[in-house]
Amino acid sequence: MLDFFKEIQKEIDRVKEIDKAKMDKTKMDKVKMDKVKMDKAKIDKSKIDNTNNKMPEMSRQNREDLRRIGREVQKKFEDTFEEINPAFGQSLKKFNNTLNSGLDIVKKGVDNINNSFEAIHMQTLKEEMLMEDQIPEIGDHLWVWRLGYTHHGIYIGSGKVIHYLKERVKEDTLENFARGSKIRIRPYEDSPAHYSQHEIICRARSRIGENNYDLFSNNCEHFVRWCRCGAFDPKDLI
Repeated sequence: MLDFFKEIQKEIDRVKEIDKAKMDKTKMDKVKMDKVKMDKAKIDKSKIDNTNNKMPEMSRQNREDLRRIGREVQKKFEDTFEEINPAFGQSLKKFNNTLNSGLDIVKKGVDNINNSFEAIHMQTLKEEMLMEDQIPEIGDHLWVWRLGYTHHGIYIGSGKVIHYLKERVKEDTLENFARGSKIRIRPYEDSPAHYSQHEIICRARSRIGENNYDLFSNNCEHFVRWCRCGAFDPKDLI
């Protein structure tokens, strides 16, 4: 009987050890979770601090106001020095006028560069939006940027395009044609069509398999324009 109670006590002790181990693990998990939360809170606070410490971008109007205030302060200095020493004051005015003229020239040059880049950027955005704003129609002149050059193809519908690769003219999917680039549609003014959609597709299909690619006289853009209007340059038809 005594041995029986000893076995029961052992089982009780074993259960207690298991419960204790579980509790210890729960505590450790809670400590780890609290640490993760604290680390995340520190990171978030750091992000907020960095955002708050970030200097706000100065607008063009603010720069102009700062420039105007600087000129006013400059003029006060000139007037003050002219009262004390007229000769030195006049020399200072001439120097400042020359300096300001030079800065104005530089500013105009920078503004012209910025405006040019802005115009290019807006044109690129406009072109990039074409595929988002409209679905290409059959016979459209598609093109994409590649590394150092552009590649062209004829849209034939159902997500397919015919294009002239260096090895041959082939029908392909839009995905293979794009190769990760944004597909653009060449406007009619730049790539006129003298044939109907059906005729354009027939002309493109008639050359599938051709392998006479030439960079200067028979490339992918030559092929697309030939399909649409019969010549690389529409003026050649006149």
